[in-house]
Amino acid sequence: MTIAWNLQGLTALLPWTLRFFQLTACVAAGVFIAYIGAPSPGNIPPALASAANQHVSTRPVSAWFGEGLDKAVNISVQGLIADAGGGSAILVVNNRPPRAYFVGQTLADGVTLTAIRATGVVVDLSGRSQDIPMQVLPQSNGIRSADR
Repeated sequence: MTIAWNLQGLTALLPWTLRFFQLTACVAAGVFIAYIGAPSPGNIPPALASAANQHVSTRPVSAWFGEGLDKAVNISVQGLIADAGGGSAILVVNNRPPRAYFVGQTLADGVTLTAIRATGVVVDLSGRSQDIPMQVLPQSNGIRSADR
């Protein structure tokens, strides 16, 4: 038994096969040159501090319009632990998340917690004391005391 080769069919495919390998070699060479020839990133300079991240005092401008205008601080008392040693208060300052504060701590620029009482807190606004009461929750009808 002899195997007959169809040489005409193979010779017809030969030009297309050569073109495919030529195209593949060109693409591979282009990718290789682009990869090897690309510049390395090197040392990247550190980011510059932006002016938006720096604290800017409004005290000089507020002096034009009167004292205390730059002290528009929104303080809400969420919880209190009052004792003879001063205690602590859970406060929301300028709509930030609640945080525990002690007597003497600074709440905002020029605002200091000076006293904690059973009904609220006292803050110092540039030498002026201000009482901030704790919000009283309404009585609930759903919970009743057990009488025996």
